Amino acid sequence: MTTLTVPTLPRSRPVRSTLTTDPEKLAAMADELNGRAVPGVRLTERQFVEWYPDGVRAEWANGDVFLMATPSGENVDLSIWLTRVLIEFVEHHDLGLVRGPFAVRLGELRRLRAPDILFVAKSRLHLLRKNHLEGPPDLAVEVVSPDTAVRDWQTKHAEYAAAGVKEYWVADPLIRRFEAYALHRKKYRLLPTDDAGRVHSKLLKGLHVKPAWLWRSPLPRVSMVLKEIGVR
Repeated sequence: MTTLTVPTLPRSRPVRSTLTTDPEKLAAMADELNGRAVPGVRLTERQFVEWYPDGVRAEWANGDVFLMATPSGENVDLSIWLTRVLIEFVEHHDLGLVRGPFAVRLGELRRLRAPDILFVAKSRLHLLRKNHLEGPPDLAVEVVSPDTAVRDWQTKHAEYAAAGVKEYWVADPLIRRFEAYALHRKKYRLLPTDDAGRVHSKLLKGLHVKPAWLWRSPLPRVSMVLKEIGVR
């Protein structure tokens, strides 16, 4: 993973930190912390950016550093599957760009987050930098792991709404729960499930997700899903 480049940040005074840059040690630490912030470490945004080592997934929130444990195979498969569906839909309709995981800088909230998947509309592609998005994505998707459950369901729900992320999806394989939220007056409203078991995106018109798809093993063929939503 490339080191983030954050523009025009003020120079900060040193903050004591004993945080290693060894990916294996950080992975073990992430498993042990199970979603909690790294104890005894407080970094400014600039210091976090300067520390950020390759091959590690981490987030920064107002001085605290959060390490993300290695996701399970099930989570990786689901994240890839959702990314493929979104890429095909967005490219078919020429709507913008899908990436994931990719860093986003929520400057006013003093946050550097890394959604598992994000979508940026064509009109906002100028906010993309080499290795981060300078501002909120239009859509953020999180695939929940045991160590990210509180952050994904609660913390990021509040942060993404405050930052102006227009739509937020959460897929939780542990409890087989999928919810999608649309922003309305700076608060999220849950998107309903229709009688056919579909959740329709308000942001990406014509796209729907059947939560039942997400819990199948193996996952449905992407080509089948694309045909159902009218892409193929």
